[in-house]
Amino acid sequence: MSGTVLGTKAPVLGLPQEVFAEICSSLDVTSLENLVLVCQQWTEWMKDDFVWRTCFQRVFGVSEGEFGWMGGESTSWRREYCDRMLTLYRWSRKRAAANRTAVCYRPRETVTNMRCYWDHGIGMIAYPHSGLLTVFDLGTLKAHKPSIHIGRSMGPIVGLICSSMSPYGFLHATDANLDVLLLSNSCKKRVTMKFATSQVHEAPIVQCWMTQTASPKVCQGPDGKIGALSIDNAGWVANWELGGGKLAGKVHVPVSDATTGHTGLVLDLFSDGKDVFVVVGRPVKQSVEIYKWDGKTPESVDEVEDETNPKLPPNLTLLTTIASKVDHLQYLTQYDEKSGMYIITLGGMKVFTVDTHTGQTETLEIPSEGEDGICVVDVTNGSAIKHVAVATHRGAIHVYNLKSAEFVYTIDMNQYGNVIAGSGTTVSDSQQVSIGTVALNSAVLVTVTDSSIISVFDVLSGSHLRTFVPESHRGFKQNRDAFGTRWSPLCTDLSIDPVSTSHRGVMACGVCIESFEQILPENGNSRRQAKRSSKKKTVARGLSQAEMLSIQRAEINDQISTGVEKIKEDKQDVEKREKIVQKYNGSRNGSMGSFSGGERLSEEEQLKLALLMSQDNNVIREDEEEALARALKASLLETQANESFSEEPYENGYEGEEDYYDDYQGDYEEDDEDLKYALELSLAEEASRNHT
Repeated sequence: MSGTVLGTKAPVLGLPQEVFAEICSSLDVTSLENLVLVCQQWTEWMKDDFVWRTCFQRVFGVSEGEFGWMGGESTSWRREYCDRMLTLYRWSRKRAAANRTAVCYRPRETVTNMRCYWDHGIGMIAYPHSGLLTVFDLGTLKAHKPSIHIGRSMGPIVGLICSSMSPYGFLHATDANLDVLLLSNSCKKRVTMKFATSQVHEAPIVQCWMTQTASPKVCQGPDGKIGALSIDNAGWVANWELGGGKLAGKVHVPVSDATTGHTGLVLDLFSDGKDVFVVVGRPVKQSVEIYKWDGKTPESVDEVEDETNPKLPPNLTLLTTIASKVDHLQYLTQYDEKSGMYIITLGGMKVFTVDTHTGQTETLEIPSEGEDGICVVDVTNGSAIKHVAVATHRGAIHVYNLKSAEFVYTIDMNQYGNVIAGSGTTVSDSQQVSIGTVALNSAVLVTVTDSSIISVFDVLSGSHLRTFVPESHRGFKQNRDAFGTRWSPLCTDLSIDPVSTSHRGVMACGVCIESFEQILPENGNSRRQAKRSSKKKTVARGLSQAEMLSIQRAEINDQISTGVEKIKEDKQDVEKREKIVQKYNGSRNGSMGSFSGGERLSEEEQLKLALLMSQDNNVIREDEEEALARALKASLLETQANESFSEEPYENGYEGEEDYYDDYQGDYEEDDEDLKYALELSLAEEASRNHT
């Protein structure tokens, strides 16, 4: 193969896979357009599964787990997939730039592991591929400068340092290393601590935690007894001071089972700021044990009298034991620090709640749906009445009272979440809805499905309130091909403001972060009523009138056919209609809104006339409908222009060691060739459906 791609010679065919992949990984791929060049010119590149995965991950910056389905696709399918992904991502970024509702901090890297801290107005995003951490403002989506380079293979975001001065921190663990990064607006500096983990850990660290206790010591972390925590798979737990990084205490939790000789599993580690809790699974015994520790090193431990029952240090106690099968690959956990309730599901259809104050355990019996597994667990935020939502793989959301473990209601997302965005149609009955995530506050329950449909429900009753799609998804057909591939960015992380009166939210979709507000409708689903001030940077609006009507069409038709809702007009409205029609029919020679008698329709009358046209085709002659529709469309466009978003310059938001903004600025300033291409595809699909 001759020629060059991006100034780099294409590799010689016949090279080993590893060499081929290394060459591909070293390419200076600074724009998604280059992926199409690769797809078009390197035919052999598309034929090898190993190289396909490696290069695809390199170009798009995704993890292997996100595209584990890859393998066995035809070359033509892979080429089409790359073309569509290119169009999709560029369109998504262009819409984000135009609407100022979303920001793509790293346009080539999928957003993962987003955390939002609404009390402090900041969010965090970890990018494992590049090793960067981006902190952004929840109100404006503007990134704090610069991005923080932490290193690849970093662990999860586990905590936030809180204070009245709004500092924030990030803790991550890599192998046997534990690092914490403290940042403060008041101190205007960064404090990075690398803990001397070799004092405690010989085995790799498997879990870490950072307390969220408030502190007036802005640069030194909380005053609570617990700072940063780490645990290795041998059961050694360490408590580190956040002020100076010193070891405050360590203890050994018995992970190995002395009775059978089998080693248990360290499942979880968390703290309420006063005590430390360690969750250990024992597959042989089919049980899970939760231990409680005060964070200090025990003075002494008596000799073990019986190997089968090792004696625990006086400051380490067994809080509770849960009888359940244990699978280290199938468990979900959630801890609500304010109520002290801990939730864990261990596979199957059971969810266990543990009161960490008393050790009392309750079991939530999830209705069996024929599948083995629970996909999402979440707990209500900022509410006196705590709920826990459990989502299953078949699209059901079961809600329970967290304190009493009583069942409240069930939501079947197959009734709401399988609507294809913008089309008003649904996926086939054989395709069950998969729930991406669930978020709750004291007023609403919000969920996003695999079709990126966002549905809002009343958290107390479960009644459906609203459905909409992300702004970046407008215009995309959510259809799937034979491989089940979605041609839109999959929305994963979702967070809503715990203050119910705010109704704000932020979610991660593909390579972008998108914000939205007005989760609850105001006096009906009026888009006009939900508009924002033009003086502020705005967030995404709900569905357009056409989209909302298409989604609700089936429900409305059912209501009409069954006679549940009958349209009744009072005498006054009828008289107004007749008056307007008579005024319009009195003289058809004038232009739209004006008549031979010099009389002109008011704006209100013009709107009512347009409404009449849509309700009664006999009122206006067919030969005038087209002209009236054009005039109405022009009026609507003018209205939308007047209500458009603010004219503030778009903030790309990404500031880091590498400046990708320059690489992608052309995407916003070019003459919309990709937008035209995507539009042509959409029109072609629409035309083919209309002629079949």
